[in-house]
Parts: sequence; C-alpha cells; structure tokens
Amino acid sequence: MLDLRGNNLPKRQRELNYKVKEAIEKKVAFDIIKDKNEETDVDKLFKIDLASNYRNIDYIIEILKSGDSLCISRALKCVWLYEDVNSNIINTDYLNDNIFPYMSLKMKKKMLTAVSIHMKNEERMISFYNYCIKEKLTNIASKFLLLTSESFKLDAIKNGVNFNTIINEETEYVKHFFGNSFTLLEAYLQTLNKWNIGPFLLKVRYFYSVSDVKYLDLLESYVKVETKMKPEALGLRISKSIMKKHKDRVLNKPLLYLYILNQKLLIKYSSVQDAKLFAIALLPSSASVFWFENYRRTNKYILDIIPKNELYAFLKNIFTDAYPNEEFEMSVNFYNYGFYEMLTVEEKEQWALHHIENQQEILGHGEDYKWYKFVNFDKALEGIKRYIMVTTDMAKRGEIINILVESAKTQRDLEKLLKYFYERHVNENPSLKEQFLNTIIQNHNVFEFEEDCWNAFNKILYSMDIYSPSGYFYMTDFGLIVAIYSIVNQKPVPEQLKDVFYSRFNYLYTDKLTEEKRKMLYDYLLKLYIKKVEEFEDKNYDDDVKRSVRRYIYMVLCVMEIFEKSKKDCPELIMKYVKMDWQEFQNHRLFKKKVEIKDIQEYDLIQLLKKDAILLNAKFNDLKSTMNRSFTFRLNQLMRKLKIYFSKDIAKEFLSFFTNLLSDPKIGYLSIYTSVYCIVQLADEKFIVEFMCKYAPLEPKIDHQNIDRNLLYIREAICRFSCYSRPPVPLSNVLMYLKGDYVHYCLPMFNHYFAHLPRPLSLKFVEVVLNAPLSIQKHGLRLAFKSYSAGDLKKLVLSVWKKTKNVSLRLILYKCLFQKILNEEEVSQKELYKALKVLTSELRDDDHNDIFDLILSDQLPKSFRGDYLETAWTLVSKLREKGVNIERQAKVLRNIKTNITLMDRDFLMEYIVKPHIHEMLIEKKIRPSYKSREISERVKTKWELVAKFIVTIENEETSKTSIDLVTSIIKTCAEMWDEVHDERYTIRLFCTNFISSLRANSNAFFQNFKYVNCIFERVLFTILEVLPSQEIYLTIWDLWLVIITRKVCSKMECDENGLFKNIEYDKICDDYANEIGDLIVDLVNKEQFYRSFLPHIAQVVNNHISVFSCAIKECADMVRITICNNLTHFKLPEIYLLVLMLLPTDCPHAYFDTCKDTLQKIKEIDNNEIQSYLYQKFLREDFKRRKFV
Repeated sequence: MLDLRGNNLPKRQRELNYKVKEAIEKKVAFDIIKDKNEETDVDKLFKIDLASNYRNIDYIIEILKSGDSLCISRALKCVWLYEDVNSNIINTDYLNDNIFPYMSLKMKKKMLTAVSIHMKNEERMISFYNYCIKEKLTNIASKFLLLTSESFKLDAIKNGVNFNTIINEETEYVKHFFGNSFTLLEAYLQTLNKWNIGPFLLKVRYFYSVSDVKYLDLLESYVKVETKMKPEALGLRISKSIMKKHKDRVLNKPLLYLYILNQKLLIKYSSVQDAKLFAIALLPSSASVFWFENYRRTNKYILDIIPKNELYAFLKNIFTDAYPNEEFEMSVNFYNYGFYEMLTVEEKEQWALHHIENQQEILGHGEDYKWYKFVNFDKALEGIKRYIMVTTDMAKRGEIINILVESAKTQRDLEKLLKYFYERHVNENPSLKEQFLNTIIQNHNVFEFEEDCWNAFNKILYSMDIYSPSGYFYMTDFGLIVAIYSIVNQKPVPEQLKDVFYSRFNYLYTDKLTEEKRKMLYDYLLKLYIKKVEEFEDKNYDDDVKRSVRRYIYMVLCVMEIFEKSKKDCPELIMKYVKMDWQEFQNHRLFKKKVEIKDIQEYDLIQLLKKDAILLNAKFNDLKSTMNRSFTFRLNQLMRKLKIYFSKDIAKEFLSFFTNLLSDPKIGYLSIYTSVYCIVQLADEKFIVEFMCKYAPLEPKIDHQNIDRNLLYIREAICRFSCYSRPPVPLSNVLMYLKGDYVHYCLPMFNHYFAHLPRPLSLKFVEVVLNAPLSIQKHGLRLAFKSYSAGDLKKLVLSVWKKTKNVSLRLILYKCLFQKILNEEEVSQKELYKALKVLTSELRDDDHNDIFDLILSDQLPKSFRGDYLETAWTLVSKLREKGVNIERQAKVLRNIKTNITLMDRDFLMEYIVKPHIHEMLIEKKIRPSYKSREISERVKTKWELVAKFIVTIENEETSKTSIDLVTSIIKTCAEMWDEVHDERYTIRLFCTNFISSLRANSNAFFQNFKYVNCIFERVLFTILEVLPSQEIYLTIWDLWLVIITRKVCSKMECDENGLFKNIEYDKICDDYANEIGDLIVDLVNKEQFYRSFLPHIAQVVNNHISVFSCAIKECADMVRITICNNLTHFKLPEIYLLVLMLLPTDCPHAYFDTCKDTLQKIKEIDNNEIQSYLYQKFLREDFKRRKFV
C-alpha cells in the first residue's frame, strides 16, 4: 500500500506523516483505505494514524482488540480517545468486558497507564483506581490518584493500599501525589515502619520550602535519634537555611541533624561551643564503644572546630563525666587509636613519662621502651640505654634502638644517635645495622643531611663494607643512597660506587627529593647513560653491539619512566638506536600505541540509520566482531525500527546477514544467540516457520556426545527467543521444540507468552500445553493458575487431581491452588477453597512433605482456617500408623492449638478431646513414655491441646463444658493415683504436668482471665477434695497464684486487641501484694505454711509475677521490686524471707530507692535468720558492694 523511499529513519517517518496528511487533505474515505491489503507495518500505522485523525473510534477499538502490540501501542497515542465524550467506551466496565479479554496482560497494563496519563475527569479516575486495586495493579492504580481530591487520597492511604514501590522509585510521582499537603504526608508516614520514615522524609525534603517549621516538626517527631540515615541527605541549600534560621533545633537535637546536614555547612555555621555540645551528644553509651568506634576519627569533622590547644582537655573532661570509672589517657586504647596525636610535644612527653613511671606495661610485657619515642631525645637515649643493657635478644635489641630513630626530631639528635650507634653497636650483626639504617631512611630524609650528620651516617656505612666489592646483596641500595646524596649535594661520587647505576635503580628513593634535586639526578643519569651509548657510535652495528647497546637503552627508558617522562623527552641519540632496534622496543610502554578496541553499540547503529541507512551495510564486520565478544550486546530497538520502516530493503539485508552467520562453523554461541534473536524480530511469519522447521529436533533426547554444538546452540536460542516474534509463531511450530530435553530451554517462553500473547491466544497456548506430556503439563498448570477464572480453574484442578498419581504434579497443583486463594478476591476465594478442601481430604501418605507443611502455615484467611484444619485432621488421623504420619498428626495438632479460637469446639470435643481422654484414662493406656519418640510427641501434643481447649473460653456457657471436663479428668486421676509403669507413678506425673499445662496455656488470653479463673478455682477445689494435699503442696501453691494473678487482672479493662488499658500501676501492684500477703497470713494462722518450701514457693511466685508484669506491660524487675516493697507492710518473718528471695541481687538504677527502702524495713526486724539470709544473698555470695543494701 505504501512504499517509503527515504534514505534514513527520520525521512521515512516524515514521509509516513506526509502520506497521512495528504490523505486527510484529499478527504480520502477511510473505508476505502481500511479495505486495502496490509503488506507491512507501515501500512498498519498509516491506517491507525488516519483513523486517529478522523476520530474513527470503531477502527481504533478494532485495533485495540487485534492483539498486535505495535498497533495497540500506536492506537493508545490517540489522545482524544480519553476525553469525556468517549466515556461510554473508555470506562472500566466496557473495557473489562469488551477489550481487555482480547489483550495481552502487558498491553492491558499499558492501556491503563495511558488512561492514567491522559484522563482528567476525577470521577472517572476514581473508577479506574478502584478497578486497578481490585485487579491488584497497585502501581498503576496509584497513578490514577494524582488528580483526585486530597480527601480521596487520604482514604486510599488509610485503607492500607501499598504504594511503597512506586513512591520509593519515582521521585516526581511523590511530588505530584503529595503536592504541598502536610495532611497527606503525615497520614502516609503513619503507615511506614520506623526504619523507613527517616529516608522517606528526606526524599520529600521539598516540603521544607512549603513550610520549614512544619517539615522540621515532622522530622523531629517521626525520626528516631538512633536511626542513622544517609549523610548530608538534606543538601546544601536546606542545610544552610537550617543552620541560619533553626540553629536552636540543631542544638536541641544534635544527633538527628548531625547525620542529615551537609558537613561543610554545619562546620561553617558552628561555633566552638556548638561543636562542644555536638561532641557531648555524640558520645556513645559506653567507653568500650567509644574506643571501638574510634570516636576521635569518626567525629573528626566536629572536633576539628575546637581549637587544638583545648581539644585534649575537653575530650578528657567529657570522657570522665560520661564514664566515671574508666581510664582515658592512661588507657591502652588512647595509644592504639592514635588519640595522642592531639597532644602537644610537651604533653606527649609528660604522658609517655607518666606511663613509664607507672610501670603498668599496658603495651605488653617488656614493651614500655616504646614510650620513649614521645620523649625528648636526650632523655630517651638515657632511658633506652638501660633497656639495651638488660636485653640479650639481638632482634629485640634492634627494635629498642629503632625507637630512638622516632624520638630523634632534629639533625643534632640524629647525629648523636648515629655516633652512639657507631660507638656501642658497630660490631652488632649486619642485619641489625641494616634494619637500623633502613629505619633512618624511612623516617628521615637522608638527602637533606648536613655535613656532620652525613659523616656520622656514612661512618656506619663504611663499617658495613658498602665501599667494598665483596659487600652483601643489600649493599647496592645503600651504595645508591651514597651516590644520589653525592649528586644532589654536588659532591663527587665515590670511585667505588660509580658503577652502582649500572646494576639497578630503586625509584623509591627519588620521592624524598625536591623538584630541583630530582632534575639534577635525572640530568646526571641521562648524561651517564648517553655517554655509554656514545661509545658505540663508531662501531659496526652487529648483533654483539646491538645486545650491548640495548642494556643502556633500557636503563635510559627505565629512568624516563621513573621520572615520568614521555616519548617526546627521549634524547635524539637514544631514539636513533630505538628505531634501529624497533622490533625489540616497539612494545615498550613509552612507545607502544594504545589501541582501544571499541565495540560497536546499538546506539551507534541507530544514529547511522538516522543519518543514512545505507551506511549500516559497512558495519557488518564490526557487528560480527562485537557479537562474538559481548555478553550484553542487544539490538532490540534497531531491529524493531528496521522491521517497521525498512522491511523491504535494509531489514532483508540484515536478515540475510544473520542467517548466513548461522552457517559459519566458526561462529560462537554469543553470536548464535544474538543472530537468532534478531531473525525472529525481523522475519515475517512464513520465514520464521521455515526457519524453525529447518532446525527442529527430531528426537526428544539430546545426544550430547555426538550433536554439533552450534546446532544445539541454535535450537537452544530458538527455544529461548521464538516467543519474541511478531506476529506470534504458530503453536504447531512451538510444539516442535516443546519436548524432552529441550523443554528446559523453553522455560522463559511460558511466562513470556502469558504476559505478551493476546488473551485468546494465551488461553489456547495453555490449553495445548495442558494436553502435552507430563514434563510440559506442569508448566501449563502454573500458567492456568494465572489466566483461568476461579470456576474454570476449580474444574481443571479437580480433573487433573483425580487423573494423576504423579507426586510432583500433585505438589504443583496443591501449592499453586493454595497460593491462588491467597491472592484472589473473597468470592473467588470461596470457590477455590472448595477445591482445596477436596484436595486436602484426598491426600495420601506418599504425597510430598511440602504439601503437609502448607497445612501448617497460617497464611489462609481466618474464615477458612478452622474448617481447613478440621479437614486436615480428619485426613491425617486416618493415615497409616507410621513414623512420618504420626509426626504429621502432631504438627496438625500443634497448628490446631495455635488457631484454637478459630476451631469448632464441638468438632474438637468429638474427634480429638473425648477420644484421647477415653483412650488414655478410661482404657488406661496412659504411660510415662511410649514405644517411639513420635508417639510420645503426639500424646504430649494432644494433652497440650486438651489443656488449651479447657482454658480457651469466652463466656459462661463454654466455661461449663470446660469445668465438667477438667473435673472428670482430675477425679479419674484420683482413682488411678497409685498406677505405676516402668517404676514411675504415671498419674502423679501426668497430673502435675497437666495442671502446669493448664496454667501455661491460659497466660496469653488476658481478656478471658475472669472466665478462666472459675476453671482454676474448680481445679483447686477438686484436687483438695480428692487428692492428698501433702503430695501436691507446690501444685496447690501454683493454683493459688494462678487464681490471684487472674483475679487481680480481671479488675482491669481490655481494649479491642485483648490488652489491658488504663492501668493504675501502683494500685494494681498493691492489690497483687495484698492478695499474696493475705494468703500467707491465712496459711500461717492455719499452720499450713511450711518454711522449708520457701525457695520453691519463691520460684512459683516469681513465675507468676512475670506473667503479671507481661499482662500490665511493665518491666518484670520493676513489678517484682514494687510488689516486694508492698509485701513488707505485713511484718511477718515468712513474708520477709520471701521478699529477700524475690528481690533481684543487682538492683537496676531506676529502682534504686525502692530497693533501698525495702531492705531498710527488713534490716529493722530483730530476727537473726532474716538478717543472716539478707547478708548471705547480697554480700557473701560475691562480696560485691551494693549501695542499696
């Protein structure tokens, strides 16, 4: 229909636009154009653009339903389509029923995004927002909010819609969404966790320009001081404004602002007093952290504001105040972390001498000599001499002497040191002398030594025979130093060392030279080597001469590199010989040309296409090279443009190029992948079908030993990339590769087709795959869960489940169905849950453990969970009695116990509780242990479930059932009280554990304490009635405390979450103490309080105080101390002893006064037993001083 002739991309695009304009001007009837045959993509675009200009909405809708992603994308650019006049079509109901069913998922998202960009009507945008939320397209839904009212945005935030992804990734979106509304901002902040609030507030720092006061108020309210954020996050402008206008805020909350203000501006606008305040605020919680984090280095930018002469005294003061009992300058950390660097020379000396005098040896045994490096040289020399006199180890003696090198600060000191060393240590081992001289060279600039100092240094060198040809290998370095010193100080080089420059040259020494002296040395060396080369000028340039000259040429080149010279600085004579011996020197760094291998990029090719398409033909060789080398080379955009605008010319040449490339036996797999990808992008349907048939595998198995590797790579690439063709490859051709070993390579195809195929084709693909062999079918099932409706999916799942016995396929079915339920709307969830219930009821014991693990998860909605667990128990209880099945039963029982409030009590009673009690107690199968670990665990879990069942009551009606049940259990136990198995009293053990289990399982439901208490009162009444109290004395105490705890707690109100509110702490603790005190007084009066049990009673009381403190949400130690203080009002010896046992040995600082008051009252009691116990516990246990005692 159209034949574009432009020689580049822009011209062809303009030509297409001209053709459209021409047709409009000639008023060509669209129906005439519409009926014409489409040969290329340009023809399709021409029709769409013409329809757009004619506002032919029927054709545009037809295109939207066509399934061609290129045409749909073009049609979506029709801005008029989104106007209110077309609201009868562009609305959620019409699109969902008439257009989206024909679109791919990708195109559906693209259309919704286009609608969000172009639509301006708020009512319509709200409708689309709700639709996207329903479809779980949250990111797209958020785009519809931009033009809605603040109140609607506020509702969206409060409804808990998760916009975090788009808000975190798109800064511009944030500005448009929140605008200047602090109301919206604060509402959104309340949805974030505390770790995300800080970074987000910094992201919306533009609010500072809206209202600096409000923004900083939010920052200070929501960002925790301990939350470390990105440094300097507020930038220069805001940091400057805060420091000038709101410095009082910075000083009030330094830890917040120090982390987010620009450091340079913070320093600029901070005074010395400010810096001191910041430094105090930055002190960590403990001295160990102070040293570990290297406080001085970490906060250097703040400490540098403080004058150096004040810094040490200031740091010492704040350290001592913050950590009273910790050493500062006398700590080894002060030395290890370099804090001494802030001391003056005089302060360092005093500090070091103090350490020497103390003889604490904090640096290690025998290491105090190291302090002398900070001491005046003359004092250090005298001190070091004493260490040397008593040190026999040569290596250690060398280390000690080297400290003097660091102590020496002037050439006078060095001269003294060198003379001392010569007089006292000249006969030491050569290695010690070498180490000594190397230390001097490293710490001082020997090339700047004055005459006397150099002579002293040189004297030691003479003792080492460096002027003798028989010296050790290390002598060359020292000889080199002498030679360099002579050159740069304009002295003659000693005759014995003139050849030192012909051996090797150590460039490290030149770093200590000034620029002037470096030039002197460079000129000398160049002159020296050139003079040597000149000696060969008159000689015949044969191989022997060539080899000799090379030596000196390399020396010159080495010196040039050391002194950072370039090729242009190379002397003419040297360059002459380099050219004569070019093969030898051509690869030297000074002469080698830097050749950059630049891979051609897609951008470069597109630029050529925009300039002149014919230029691309000259790039085939470059393209081939790049394809062979690059793992990341892509031509997506270029191929699309070629197929659309150059399908009749350049595209065919590229198609031929890639096709021929596949025939090259030397091609690599990277080129094969790129070639196949480009072929499926460029070719039409006929070519792709023939191409896929040509390489289609005949056998499902790959013969890796004999198959041609390139053929395998081509097939693999076809499997991976055939899904990218447009139009899609016929399914019959796809199935040629969906078999056997090739399925693995086709995995990317499944998800791609699901997202990119038009929905009718996508469903057809899923249907075909579902009818394929098992290895392919399981992938089809995963796609079916993404694309089928709830009703169709239910039928499919049940059909496949009944047909298959394959464990792997059953696992996929179950897991996918389970996950699908979690992601669906409530109506669909109910439909799919029916299928899940069927699957659960038909599980076999050989099914995968992952299925049974899913049963144990609490992911299902609460409305299904109880029924689901009933189904699960009905199943597992009927499985064969073997180890793995018994474990599964125990796990289901534990999950039932966890979710007991969601369970049907009648079901539990009939199918678990009653049968278990009957089996254990009526049939007398109860034992201390059972024949296997699994059975023991199951029995234990069932009894825990029974206990949980009894104490989980919400009203008086359910409490009656529980009371009857627990009464019958205890009375039955009484009848079997003397039962013995394996030499153990079975029922006595069980009864004790069961009552403990009742208590433990009742601790969580605070709101039910008033109902639970009647159960424990009945338990107490029953055991006192039917069991001998002397055998269960502590159990009775446990029950008394259970009843007291729940009685006191039941007086408080509960909120909607079942937690106590409006707690009057002092009153509630006083009530608790009074209940315990009254109980003890009553027992003492009845002579039923046995003091020998006091340690055990104290432990029971302690346990219940922990439960009580948890219920009122207070620290257990605080509650314990408060109750103990209140108990002392009873003035009873037994209670005083109990109080002493309950009090913590080490009192927290916050409760110091209460502890002291409690113990003071006890000290006033004239009772030796009590006083002895007090001093034993608080003093003699560890003899630690406690100020509250």
